[in-house]
Amino acid sequence: MAETEIPDTAEVWLALGSGLSWCVVNRVLHGLRNWFRMVANWIVAMRRRENEVSDQGIIGELLSSAQVCRLAMVDGAEPYVVPLNYGYEDGVIYVHSARAGRKIEILRKNPRVCFEIETPSEVIRREVACDWSTKARSIVGYGHVEFVEDPADKRHGLDVIMAHHGQKGPNHFDDRRVNAVEILRIRIESMACKQLGVWDLTSL
Repeated sequence: MAETEIPDTAEVWLALGSGLSWCVVNRVLHGLRNWFRMVANWIVAMRRRENEVSDQGIIGELLSSAQVCRLAMVDGAEPYVVPLNYGYEDGVIYVHSARAGRKIEILRKNPRVCFEIETPSEVIRREVACDWSTKARSIVGYGHVEFVEDPADKRHGLDVIMAHHGQKGPNHFDDRRVNAVEILRIRIESMACKQLGVWDLTSL
């Protein structure tokens, strides 16, 4: 019967120590990876928080002064977005449209929408390409569309749109024109305002 070689005690401790050290190193590396991931997420969250605008005066001024609202819809499995002139009043966005077309067909099937409104952006140029930046404010919001049917309500929506662009009412809209146009009322359910660049605290 062959003899079994018994390892030296020092060799046993060396093997155990090597395995233990590798296990410890793995745990340390895993902990460091988690720590760096946590720090990176914290930095991103802080940057996002710094870009958020919560001042309702600034948000209201942006909604009241911008010229174009980009309206996003879902057409079956496809997204669809259109830029529109609009008017804003008391948490509601009014837009006008022809009474037929892809937009109208989509909204009659699914009135859920997302919208985006922004100030004119300004590119800040620097000597180094990666130091370039942008100064802008924008709002992204969600809501649902209502088709305005009552002629008096349609005229009110048209007045809001006209006033938004500088023509305060009441304006005269004859019946033929009112009947020929679709007025859409977007009831805002939620929105977030963000800014890029350095702004005066009170200015748009």
